Amino acid sequence: MNLNPITELAAFYLLHGAKTITTVAAKLVDENEYRRAILIQNRSATNSLFVGNADVTTLNTIEIVPGEHITLYNRTAIYAVASADTCDVRYIEEYSA
Repeated sequence: MNLNPITELAAFYLLHGAKTITTVAAKLVDENEYRRAILIQNRSATNSLFVGNADVTTLNTIEIVPGEHITLYNRTAIYAVASADTCDVRYIEEYSA
């Protein structure tokens, strides 16, 4: 879709949710071809969160320490794993129609 930024406006929407992530890698969000950005927040008080693709581990990706967040700009499915026990994870994604 080609938009003229001066005369046309795209419709943008928000999708949000919460998940409990354990020490077994799990899908956090599905692929979304219309996603523009996603903010992922680790609300755990003690455990780090690691995000990546389907083979995510605590050793092969970046760490989101307790209380912090990250913004990603991709459309693929995102997986996550906790460093220990569980992580309370919140996300909000912006997408267009």
